[in-house]
Amino acid sequence: MKALYTLLLTWVSCFPGWGQKEEMEQLRNKLKIEKIDTSKIHLIGDLARLLLMNSDTVEAIQLLKEGLILCKKQNYDYGYGHIYHQWGFYRQGISQFDQAEKYYQLSYEYYRKSKKDTAPLGAATALGNLGLIAQYKGDIERAIKLYLQSLDIWQASGLSERYTTIGNIYANVAGLYSKEGQYEKAIYYDKKGIETRHRFLKRDSDLGSAYLFLADDFTKNKQLDSAKKYLTTAQALVDEFNVPVLYLRYYGVT
Repeated sequence: MKALYTLLLTWVSCFPGWGQKEEMEQLRNKLKIEKIDTSKIHLIGDLARLLLMNSDTVEAIQLLKEGLILCKKQNYDYGYGHIYHQWGFYRQGISQFDQAEKYYQLSYEYYRKSKKDTAPLGAATALGNLGLIAQYKGDIERAIKLYLQSLDIWQASGLSERYTTIGNIYANVAGLYSKEGQYEKAIYYDKKGIETRHRFLKRDSDLGSAYLFLADDFTKNKQLDSAKKYLTTAQALVDEFNVPVLYLRYYGVT
């Protein structure tokens, strides 16, 4: 089965790693001494996200409520976008998809209103996660539309790290078309994802997965010579990176 990539946020239920523990403590300390409300809002959203990723919902929810109070006090559109996004993240993590959709939509609308330079990427992230929710709810056509809207914004950005998100969006769209049996379209977006990763010299296990997905779609489309070609490339990457999940995907394809 193809992997499902989120954009900037992914739900993880686990004990926090040492790096995350340190980061959370740093954010708590910064929050204690920060005097500017808009800066506090950013810190609150970032800390709440890490807490949610590690299943500490009580502190996260309290922080998000405080964040909304500060947003209202400052009439801060960007802050609303940031805080509502974390609310969506929380609702998504507990499978309350209608509520998650509502909060991601609010996040998108407030980011669109904001004049802050990074607001378009906030809007793009919200769109991508709205696509993810549509996918969970089985509305494939809407999911693809939202992913591609998000893609347009990311492609227009100058952020050097955008290649990861762009590649993941292509993979998601390809996966949806493959699921629908539209293998020619799936192959097109598989290739676009691989081209993106090569263009930005992104050589990692995600590249190996991308080749495996492409080979899989060629196989489903009964283009076995092409499938063999890309599977050979994927095999070399599987051996190179020695990542367990990549081995599992490789042997799943073969």
